Amino acid sequence: MERPQSADPSTRGRIPVVVIAFLAIFALRFAAAPLIVGDTSALVTGARSFENCVSDGALGDCPEGSVFAPLQYLPALALIDFRLSDPQVQQGLAALSLAAFIGLVLITRHMFAGTRRWLAPLALFFVLSGPLLWYAGTSFSETLATSLMVGLVAALIRRAPWPVIALLAFGACISKDIAAPFLAVLVVVALFAPEGSNSVRATRGRLIPAVAGIAAGVMVVGAANLARWGTLTNGGYANDQYRVPGVGLRAELSSALWWSPAGGVVAFWPLAALIVVAVCAVAIARLRSTRRRHAWPQLALLASLLVLTVGLGGWYAPFGWVAWGPRLMLPVLTATLLLALYVSRPELERWLSDSAGMWVLVVVGSLGVLVAMTHLAAMLNPTAYQGPTDLPATICIEGRSDANVDPSAYYDCLKWIVWRSEPAGLRVVRELELPPTALALFVALALALWTLLAGAVMAARSDHPLRTR
Repeated sequence: MERPQSADPSTRGRIPVVVIAFLAIFALRFAAAPLIVGDTSALVTGARSFENCVSDGALGDCPEGSVFAPLQYLPALALIDFRLSDPQVQQGLAALSLAAFIGLVLITRHMFAGTRRWLAPLALFFVLSGPLLWYAGTSFSETLATSLMVGLVAALIRRAPWPVIALLAFGACISKDIAAPFLAVLVVVALFAPEGSNSVRATRGRLIPAVAGIAAGVMVVGAANLARWGTLTNGGYANDQYRVPGVGLRAELSSALWWSPAGGVVAFWPLAALIVVAVCAVAIARLRSTRRRHAWPQLALLASLLVLTVGLGGWYAPFGWVAWGPRLMLPVLTATLLLALYVSRPELERWLSDSAGMWVLVVVGSLGVLVAMTHLAAMLNPTAYQGPTDLPATICIEGRSDANVDPSAYYDCLKWIVWRSEPAGLRVVRELELPPTALALFVALALALWTLLAGAVMAARSDHPLRTR
């Protein structure tokens, strides 16, 4: 006999109160005292130099304009136009990063509204438990780039108005010089996956503005490079010394992006690693079934992550020169895995309704809660956070200029750091010194994550049709 249930077991638009409480405490703490780290000072200096080059008409020969993507310059230039000092501009960029992270949480919730009840809590847990939490309290631009990419995916899925889609596609494209091909994969999967519309005619109202936004972004990135270097490519990164020599070393650094205890995805974002495994399983299951042709969305997303991994593995600082976890991967990785969750939901719900699948999620999720605590601890104790690519800046080159660094010695040092036995999170906890007032943040984060994890598990088991009889 069928058990009575609500007419629609889908999610609504609400975010759990404990999540809102954590975000409020988090915002109050880090809006007042963000971490100004990385190349933020160089970004602000470069933005001022680029503005001077434009006013002086020195376009095509402005290397002092630095190497950053156009999206990083736009807010910096806007703040500079208010005649703010460099420290004030850096504080403004940090505030934007925090606002973008809160926006990312809201976008994620909106993206999964109307889906089965287990999916939205799991997606929110995914976002809040990852290293983006650390970047939300800093002056890096990773949360802004990520929110734009995820926003584009959500806009396509939720059928947003075409100007919104075009603006999000444009913003996401100028967030990184290499963003365009990865955005193209996200657009195709979001529009043409089997669970959505399958014809160009049915999706052209969203496809055209997405393509137009990406195309405009590519032109702006090229124009910014022409203005600074006189070439369509980024002249600051064109030097061969930034290319990793040898296939073997590139393969090793590519694997380090996932497996390094000092900064890899597995160590810094356990649920991301589990989602990748789950998506691989979904692709295999579809290839072995009568739905073989419906495996292409998962294969396309996995191929995109593979290209991203191999590409960054060929870069001299694959995690980012200064980083907490795999910084350079985060925008594309986050958007890709959230979309992978969305297009793989039938199989994932069936597996989560099984006891084995439930316990795998509980174990990995529990580990994710502990890892999220280390992200928060690193923010509250910045002197202990030294990431895998911050240390080469201080140890591997020992203050020398790039031209005077022995490549062999540098990569030996880099390999030692990324494969060292002590995980970065454990090092942070061991060196942690916290004021008593920080306890509220840890309690709020733990409650938020456990609430989301429990909600996802219980909803998956109750919503699945096999459990309604």
